[in-house]
Order: sequence, then structure tokens, then C-alpha cells
Amino acid sequence: MHRLDQDTSGVMVVGKTESVVLDLMNQFKDRSVSKKYLALVKGILPKKRGEINAPIGRSTHDRKKFTVRQDGKPSVTRYRVLETYHENYSLLEVTLLTGRTHQIRVHFRYLGFPLLGDAVYGSKGTENKNFPRQMLHAWKLSFQHPSSNSKMEFEAPLPPDFVSALERLTPSLPSAPRI
Repeated sequence: MHRLDQDTSGVMVVGKTESVVLDLMNQFKDRSVSKKYLALVKGILPKKRGEINAPIGRSTHDRKKFTVRQDGKPSVTRYRVLETYHENYSLLEVTLLTGRTHQIRVHFRYLGFPLLGDAVYGSKGTENKNFPRQMLHAWKLSFQHPSSNSKMEFEAPLPPDFVSALERLTPSLPSAPRI
């Protein structure tokens, strides 16, 4: 029904029966599933909230990669800055309104704020050596239960490697809330 990029941690949903799988696939297709991520990026974004509306398609230089292209598929990502750090990093809550391959990684690279630890789309500097993997976590997932139609919400706590990465950073505002 859906998948996470390699090295992305977090919550996923799996259907046990064919009817449940079909219902959930339709919810993903009609974009009624809410997907929120936590991402740690290089740089301090100029706005506390924003929306990236940039089409994504396969790269013409590397068939394994994706990029923002005018002839790509519509792709929309919303973000909210949760915390900034003296090390010139930002912790973001990211909401996907579409579900393109590598969407978060491609969109933030396009804006000039690559995910830390991302060996494919990240910066080539020393920052990536300080992070064990791309700092992207599928944090919350909500959808309608296929049988009861009640709203289901699931949250995955941050894994130890992500927590450890955040603990090594110095928040810009000492009173900023922690996740």
C-alpha cells in the first residue's frame, strides 16, 4: 500500500486481508491518509511554515534519482519548523500532500536544505559523517478504519539514533520544546 525510503524509520500500515488492502490502497490513492514526518535538515529555513509545490520526475542524469522537473508529476509538501540549532540545522514537521518517490528528500534538496545524513540527496560535506543515516522519520499516520470507518491514528517514537543526533545539538532557543 505504501512504503518508506530505505533508511527512513517510522510507522507503516499493513493490511491482513485483500479487502482491507484494497480499501487502504484507495485511501492512499485519494490522499485521505495523513502522513507526517520529522526531518532534520541543513540550514535555517527563512519561514516557520511553508509549502513546496514543485513537480518531481526521474533525473535525466541518474535513473536511480529523482529531481524537480517541469514535466514531472505534481508534488506538494508542507512543513513547519519545530526547532532550530546553533549548528545551522532545523528540525521540521513535514506533511506529504502527495506521495512521490523520495519526495521529502528531493523537495528539501531543491530548496537548498538537504536532509542530514542523506548519502543520495544530501550535502557532500562533513555533516553527513555525523549522522548514521538520513534523518527522516515517519512520525504519524492516520486513516479511516476499513471496517468501522472510525479514524485511526498511529505514532512511532523517535528511534535511538535520531534521539542521539538531536541530543548532540544545541537549540537556538533554550526554552524550545523537545519532541
